[in-house]
Amino acid sequence: MNVTVFRRAICLVSIIALLLVPLPALAADQPQVSAQAAALYHTGTDTMLFEKQADERVPVAFLAKVVTAMIAAENLELTDTAAVPESYKTGIAALSAMQYRVGETITVEDLLYAVFVQSADEAANILAAAVSGDIDAFVKKMNDYAAGLGASDTLFTNAHGVYDGKGYTTARDAVKIIAQFAKNETLMEISDATYHRAAATDMTGARDMYSTNSLIHSQSSSYDSRCNGVKNDYSEQGGYSLATVASSGGMEYICVLFGAPLLEEDRVGSYADATALLDWALENFRVTTVLKKDDPCAEIPVEMCKKTDTVVLLAAEDFTRLMPAEYPPESLVFTPNIPESLRAPVALGDVVGTLTITFEGETLGEVPVVAGQDAPLDELLYYSSQVTGFFSSPVIKAIAVVCLLIVALYVFYVVYYNRRRRKYRKVKNKQMNRKK
Repeated sequence: MNVTVFRRAICLVSIIALLLVPLPALAADQPQVSAQAAALYHTGTDTMLFEKQADERVPVAFLAKVVTAMIAAENLELTDTAAVPESYKTGIAALSAMQYRVGETITVEDLLYAVFVQSADEAANILAAAVSGDIDAFVKKMNDYAAGLGASDTLFTNAHGVYDGKGYTTARDAVKIIAQFAKNETLMEISDATYHRAAATDMTGARDMYSTNSLIHSQSSSYDSRCNGVKNDYSEQGGYSLATVASSGGMEYICVLFGAPLLEEDRVGSYADATALLDWALENFRVTTVLKKDDPCAEIPVEMCKKTDTVVLLAAEDFTRLMPAEYPPESLVFTPNIPESLRAPVALGDVVGTLTITFEGETLGEVPVVAGQDAPLDELLYYSSQVTGFFSSPVIKAIAVVCLLIVALYVFYVVYYNRRRRKYRKVKNKQMNRKK
């Protein structure tokens, strides 16, 4: 196999293996979370640090508005305007304070602020109609969009997330969607706003919007300065839910919570859970380079080379993981997956195999290992081995046996023939003597 192709294949397998494994069981006690379903995800190492019923289906809640905003941002400009359609109240029991009017034209930017700051369900419907012309067509687009992000257990039935008993998602799917949302700086900025004044339109004056997300409101007792955006939600059926992107000390987390209750002293469970999870993660975990590129990993014998008998194998890349702040070094185990030996020529950087890294008995991932030096082919040793190999071949051995049998039969025949001939001559000589 071509060395470059093999190297890329092993690197891809290693990356996939890294992405699929969860963080192993850790000594630090996990916080008690009141939410029905929750997930805490470290973006830098693609690590799901905390899960609670992350695959259990829950109402879509805030996630519908998030996806509506993402699709709108990809299809419309902030300066575009959208007319309020007759269908803007679809699926909504209680209208927001925005008091939109049919036919009124509003900028996409102001509608996005209404979605995140005011949590206006009508604004989501207006954006849906602006993108697809029809809300039902837009909902199909939402489901296709979510599936494209790997959210395979999510179903949207409306653009705003108002509970209807049909739509559902999971905390794990929500993480995938929020991870994509966080890449859009404009949407992140809008979702992090606590106040916005929408411009006057052709039918009304300016509108003031105030955030309902206490987690990002500096005047709230639930305020957490580490949190940026994204969206909160409440329904009688679905409880308190939220998603936020939190940053501190160079660490970035995505936290999603669904179905939290109201706690003692009227504390909202989703806000308390988010802060508790972030406190726990930042106190107990660090991004650690477990193995550095070019670190020696193993030594392997090499044949057909006079220059060296062995080749040192090196890590092809850094291996970085989210690890406990403190752990015993012996809890990490490095297992080479390499052949028993190599045959020259071996070039510096050739991929030889992989190194499996485990922590506390659980696999963290694999790293490709490469030759740390050249091992040139010695031609004399090579041709000598070719000759030896030629005569060691089972086919050659079989041919040799057949040849020996033929020679043996020929010798036997010659001996037998000569004896018969001598005997014949003796008999003939006796007969001739008698005649005389």
